[in-house]
Amino acid sequence: MDVSRISVRLRPRNVSESIDLGIKLLQQCYQPVFLSWFIITLPAFLLLNIIFYQKPLIAALIFWWLMPIWERAQLFVLSQAIFGDTPSVKTTLKHFPKVAKIQWFLSLTWRRLSPSRSFNLPIIQLEKLSGRARAQRIAILHRNSVGSISLWVHCLFSRVLIFCGLFLIQGIFSGAPDNWLEAYEAFFKSPSPFQQHLFGLYIYLSLSIINPICLASGFSLYINRRCILEGWDIEVVFRQIAERLQSSVTHKKSQAINTLLVMSLSMFIAIFPFSPNANANVKLTKDQAKTYIEETFEDENFSQKIKCTRWTMHHLCNEEEEENTLEANDDMLSFLSAFASVLKYIFWLAVIALLIIFIWKYAPLLKEFGKRKRAKPKKVAPTTLFGLDIQQENLPENIPDTVLDHWQNGKKRLALSLLYRATLIELIHNFSCDFHDGHTEGDCLSIVRQKKLSLTPFFQQLVLVWQKLAYGNQLPNDDVVQTLCNQWKTYFHHEKLRA
Repeated sequence: MDVSRISVRLRPRNVSESIDLGIKLLQQCYQPVFLSWFIITLPAFLLLNIIFYQKPLIAALIFWWLMPIWERAQLFVLSQAIFGDTPSVKTTLKHFPKVAKIQWFLSLTWRRLSPSRSFNLPIIQLEKLSGRARAQRIAILHRNSVGSISLWVHCLFSRVLIFCGLFLIQGIFSGAPDNWLEAYEAFFKSPSPFQQHLFGLYIYLSLSIINPICLASGFSLYINRRCILEGWDIEVVFRQIAERLQSSVTHKKSQAINTLLVMSLSMFIAIFPFSPNANANVKLTKDQAKTYIEETFEDENFSQKIKCTRWTMHHLCNEEEEENTLEANDDMLSFLSAFASVLKYIFWLAVIALLIIFIWKYAPLLKEFGKRKRAKPKKVAPTTLFGLDIQQENLPENIPDTVLDHWQNGKKRLALSLLYRATLIELIHNFSCDFHDGHTEGDCLSIVRQKKLSLTPFFQQLVLVWQKLAYGNQLPNDDVVQTLCNQWKTYFHHEKLRA
């Protein structure tokens, strides 16, 4: 596909702008779209009514079910018109059998009721994808909301409104009975064959008016989605830059020639100067200027008069006309109330249908999201920190007494290591300090300070004593070790104290 031939300006658009673009495209090629539609569908509709003459509603239902086939000719016109090459009606009719048989069986069976049909049809007809490739393509293009569902809802209600409007016009021009509501109830309960054929005709007209708009809007949504995903607008800009670079040599030659011509003309003017107009410096008086302005405005180009008319409300009527108007309004209100009730049921049915489609389409995703939300990662306590074993099961029962015994027996490093390890284990399991394997002594001290525990001064002194011994081989005094052991009993053998 040569995107540089596309006649519209390529840029990412939102849903509303894309639908407006589709309607604008339909306005430019409405003649072949609607002519090919009526040439193809009107004979088929008449033939179905002849076959099902006694049951015209079945003919209308079959015609509606074949809509995915009738739409192929309209999409062919739109796909050519977007490149500025609008096909004729003859060309469209010639290509219709070829495009109509593309995946026709699947389009008339389980894909028939898809609300995204107008968006998915270009994938089948233009890209000619099927099977798994088609499913993957649809999944990519439908990623994030593309507006096809909302377009389908709007088109559905537009068809219903046009159908009801035609039905209402029939009641107005067929001679208003005494009670309109009873007349419409009689029509729906026991319609005559002629009324049933009118009913089917209204269905055909509502489809003929709205379906080209729906298809053009869905096609423009498809084009916009591909423009966003494939960067068509960026590709067009790069091609324009390449064309400018290729023609730069020619431009440089022409610029050199133009420069020589301008220089020659300047020298000619300098040698042979032009004399100014003698009347250019004449100044008009105030009266002369006023007269000149009035003569100018009296010219027919400045004195056109336009007469504007507008409609106004007319309230002059006698009492009999007012009474007749009130009676007619009562009948109209009765009919409109019944009509509003029908629309209400149609609206709620559409809402329920959309809800079912949403649940059916996104139920696996919501289920997976719920599982992810409930599953909380379990925190696993580290087994070592900066080379020290901090497994709880490897500690003795009485930490302070064991530390003092090791210290008095000359095992200085082992004593302080045991006290430091026991403190780290208590902070992890009982004070919820989130230490990791990569933390240093300073990182552990910062975490304890952030929690604002009352044992922070004790832990700070213990870290300092351990760092002097581990990295500087400096032993603390016996009193310091005794004090640390007593503080350890205070903080970890009793209830945890927090600031």
